[in-house]
Amino acid sequence: MNKRIKRKLHKKYIIDIVYYISLSPLWRKRLFDSKYGEKFTISYQNLYELPQYVKKTIARYKLNYFVYKTEEILDEDFYYEGGVFFKFESVKFKGITNYSFNNTEVT
Repeated sequence: MNKRIKRKLHKKYIIDIVYYISLSPLWRKRLFDSKYGEKFTISYQNLYELPQYVKKTIARYKLNYFVYKTEEILDEDFYYEGGVFFKFESVKFKGITNYSFNNTEVT
């Protein structure tokens, strides 16, 4: 598969990754308990607690992402005390990133 198509696939599926990782109790706990900047890899080799279609897509196209807790505050109006941003980024394509804001009170 050529690089342009691989980049488009990473960009397309990062949205699903953000959504499901942000809702997963297992991933949320792992990220909340981690240090800021401690990266976890999401790849076809570790797909626990993700919906089947996401697992199949990641495995089929061998997509790889990092997810970690970040201290970056993207939007002052959106941020509130007790919330944490998770940053998601493509391992291969550094310009492909996305974020989610998560309430630490909800596990």
